[in-house]
Amino acid sequence: MKQLAKLDLYKVVIVASLLLLPAVGWWIKTTRASIEAAERALTEATKPDGLLEEIGKLQKQLRTVEENRASTSNQTGNSSTYFDAQIFRSAVAGQLEKNQFNISPPREENVTTGQKQAAKDIVVKIDWMPRGGKEFTFMRDFLFAVLFNCESSARSAESAPLPSIWKLYSLKITNATVSKLVTQQMTPPAELTDEWVVSKMEFARREPRKKDEKR
Repeated sequence: MKQLAKLDLYKVVIVASLLLLPAVGWWIKTTRASIEAAERALTEATKPDGLLEEIGKLQKQLRTVEENRASTSNQTGNSSTYFDAQIFRSAVAGQLEKNQFNISPPREENVTTGQKQAAKDIVVKIDWMPRGGKEFTFMRDFLFAVLFNCESSARSAESAPLPSIWKLYSLKITNATVSKLVTQQMTPPAELTDEWVVSKMEFARREPRKKDEKR
């Protein structure tokens, strides 16, 4: 201690520097490693199909959902009103009556996306009612129009287009002639009529599942 007391300022600085040199070297090494890791992460993030591009895609998807929530309450808040309008938009005058179809209340289906993220599908089923004691049949043009309008959020020409959030979830159709002949155990003709019975039609939209929601 007496020897240390005899050291002048310059010697004290030199001794302190020697003692702190290993710590400074370790700090420089870890800082350099952090910089290199940050540079690697930046390279990975900015490359094609990297994290930034993936984040941009997810942000666009979220904006689509939010735009629909803000501007199309009929689609999300009242699915019955939305599908009712889209179905009647698909039909020509006199082709369809109000009691020809029934739109069931939405149900939830738990799903897991490709990124193993918890989500839920909001599924709406549309049942087609008999007409005149017979099963309701579609012409292909009408069936395609219903599917297109329900999926595309199509509206009148003067209305601004909206992002689509409803997608066809399931569809089961049978040719009316084949259905009748199979029931009667008869051989179908070589050429079928353009009449189709829809036994199942469902549309769905997907939402992220919140952490506090029960599965």
